[in-house]
Order: sequence, then structure tokens, then C-alpha cells
Amino acid sequence: MGSVQTNIECPECKSMECIEDFYYKSNEIHTFCSNCGYFKEHYIKRDKKGFAIKDSEGNPIYIHNEGKGSGVVKLSKKGVRGIQTLYSIPYDEKQRKEFFDGLEKYKKENPNVNVEINKYKP
Repeated sequence: MGSVQTNIECPECKSMECIEDFYYKSNEIHTFCSNCGYFKEHYIKRDKKGFAIKDSEGNPIYIHNEGKGSGVVKLSKKGVRGIQTLYSIPYDEKQRKEFFDGLEKYKKENPNVNVEINKYKP
């Protein structure tokens, strides 16, 4: 499967740190802004074995998701440049609380990790 990645202007925060990943053989698109956490997905629904689920006419069924950016958590190992793991902060209040509770636990267990919170909007 092939894809094309492009930096685009984020529809929410207008940052150019937004990446659109287009899988041209399946017409799937994944968009994520590493500045604010905005995301948009258009992908094929698949069964447990990874096969595309199709409608009555034999066309793949697509799933569409889009979420406002409520911030991004960037994790990086202290003393190591350029390698980061990004997590979008959940928009839902209950999920956000669980996320931050888990993040606090992770920080205590991993003191050699830098945690940066970007564009968080409670």
C-alpha cells in the first residue's frame, strides 16, 4: 500500500504542523495536527482478520471521524533529540481525566521522560 504525506494548514489552529496522510490505493486519509491535536480520519471498516467490510453492492464501507484539537502531549526521552511520541488529549471530559491520571502515573514511573503539554484547552 502506498501513501503520500503532505503538510497542510490545520483547519482548527492554522498551524503548518498538520500532516495529511493519503493512502492512494484505498482512498483512506488520516490527518493529525501535532500542534493542537485536531484529527480527521476516513478509512475502510475492516473485520477482525483485516479484510474490508463491503456494502451490498461490493463497495468498501468507510468510517469518518473528526475531532477538535484539545491539545497534544509530547513525550521524549531526556537527552535524546528528535524522537517524540505524540498523544492527542481526549475531548471528552471523562476520557480526559483518565488520560491525565494515566499520564501522572507514567511520569512517576519514568523520570527520564520529558512531558510537554501543548495547546491544552480544558
